[in-house]
Amino acid sequence: MRVNPDYAAGVRSRDKDIESVRADLAEVIERHEVGLDAARPDAVARRRKTGQLTARENIEALCDAGTFVE
Repeated sequence: MRVNPDYAAGVRSRDKDIESVRADLAEVIERHEVGLDAARPDAVARRRKTGQLTARENIEALCDAGTFVE
């Protein structure tokens, strides 16, 4: 069975698009990451100093492992 070259080219270009991240989505991801604990080491350190957990750590303690989706 022969594959139409135009179809094969379209599949290849579509596969390439799936692997890349659109600019608007990259911006949303970046904005979300700003509020994560990893991006706020000073705030996390202040909570540790007083023996407290972060909000996300408190939620993790209440939920079964891997079940909470933000």
